[in-house]
Amino acid sequence: MPFTALAESPVALDRSHIVATAQTLYLQAGIKAVSMAEVAARLDQPESAVLAQFAAGKEALVQAVLKRYGEQMRTELEQLRRQCSTAVEELLAVRVLVNQKMAQGNTAFFREAEALYPAVWQQWQAHRNAFMFGFVRANLCQGIAQQLYQADLDVDFLARLWQQQMRNLRTADAEFLPPAQMHHTLLAHFLAGIVTPAGAYVTRRLQEAEPFY
Repeated sequence: MPFTALAESPVALDRSHIVATAQTLYLQAGIKAVSMAEVAARLDQPESAVLAQFAAGKEALVQAVLKRYGEQMRTELEQLRRQCSTAVEELLAVRVLVNQKMAQGNTAFFREAEALYPAVWQQWQAHRNAFMFGFVRANLCQGIAQQLYQADLDVDFLARLWQQQMRNLRTADAEFLPPAQMHHTLLAHFLAGIVTPAGAYVTRRLQEAEPFY
């Protein structure tokens, strides 16, 4: 009896691999410029393999990319928190991290996500804002406990104020107000308005020791 080889079943494309690849492409070129077929081509797969994981189409993929980006940012911020010994150092380190992100020139992705998929964007922003509010609030409480920030600060108001300043960065004219420079200046003024003399001293010492702060 002749032996007949069984046809191999196609291996399903890993969803996380698709999302990672799409994120790279979207951050480089924006959402409009990258089709589902181009994501598949980068993976050396047929478009049907990508659609099998994202049957709802591009909107579902963009949603997954935003979620992954947010999780990565959260991980990086939590790592910074573990590495920094003071609240002042943490805020300065966050400024460096955010400026690095801005230097990557990925603003087109976020603007297009907001314009093309407003419901997805609003959902992502709600999760992101909740995390960042808690992160900044915790920083303010830590700074007060360390006597580096003024004891009478309204931490809830200031955390919301910081969020509003970050939103202003996204809507500002990038040619008139370069985002990285604007962010650097905003944080400098924010920090100057909340530190005690001891906090101002720590800030100066950190910036003298680590010029990138």
